[in-house]
Amino acid sequence: MSSEKLTPKNVLIVEDEAIVAQDARMALEKFGYRVTGTVDTGDAAILAVKKERPDLVIMDIRLKGDMDGIETAGRLSEGSIPVIYITGYGDKETIDRAKKTCPGAIVHKPFDDQELYSAIELALYTHEIEDALKKKNKELEAANRLMVGRELKMIELKKKIKELEDKTSKI
Repeated sequence: MSSEKLTPKNVLIVEDEAIVAQDARMALEKFGYRVTGTVDTGDAAILAVKKERPDLVIMDIRLKGDMDGIETAGRLSEGSIPVIYITGYGDKETIDRAKKTCPGAIVHKPFDDQELYSAIELALYTHEIEDALKKKNKELEAANRLMVGRELKMIELKKKIKELEDKTSKI
């Protein structure tokens, strides 16, 4: 194992129940994550994400304020930050709504520290892989455009060669 220390991942907690937020903070810190803050509304979460740029957001589905956690996560997904929902609600309608935001996981309250840790690690790893795939896809698209451009030039050159051959064969 390397003696090199990894930079801890930054996590924002969005939870309106103070005791749950404190439990999540203690679990995250125990596993070496850096908690960038704890907020209790969707609006505060959006501001905190813009300010702190966390690597991951732990999001309660039911929040204080006008926006619930699912709507908030939907707005955050534009910034490509993985979200893990923690919730006491597991009904089909809630889960179906949550799925549309492509969460890293859904962890049910009361959560187990190890379950939360596993969900975070999988969400971060999946996000890392997705980012790498997006980058490779962009590189492939650029290479494809280059190849198509060269192919078009080759076709044009072949046409010109054919025209010249036709002219010289008439001479």
